[in-house]
Amino acid sequence: MMLTIFCHAQNATFSIRGVVVDSITHKGVELATVALQTTTGDKIVTGAVADADGKFMLENITAGKYQLSVSFIGYNSKNLTLEVTANRQLETISLSASSKTLGTAVIVGEKQLIVKTSEKTVFNVAE
Repeated sequence: MMLTIFCHAQNATFSIRGVVVDSITHKGVELATVALQTTTGDKIVTGAVADADGKFMLENITAGKYQLSVSFIGYNSKNLTLEVTANRQLETISLSASSKTLGTAVIVGEKQLIVKTSEKTVFNVAE
């Protein structure tokens, strides 16, 4: 009987709840991606997408150590190491905006050689 109780406790699953916010406005980051990975990062265990308020919930997680990865376009990703032994309510996760300088863009255009309107026809001979 003692063995049965121990095995049942091993099969218990837990949940992780949290909120993802912008570090400046403190508003929820809607559609932020939250992935729970093994500590080696080679396997995604489960994932979720934050709602309109930045809230997310991961369910059916077995006890163990994990890496939580939070990301969204235009923000720096954040990785947290977690040990799950019970249901968890995480502290607010703040994402900071990322800034990347892009290279120079060159826009090239040419005038049409002949432009016809209702009143006249224009020939563009200069480059």
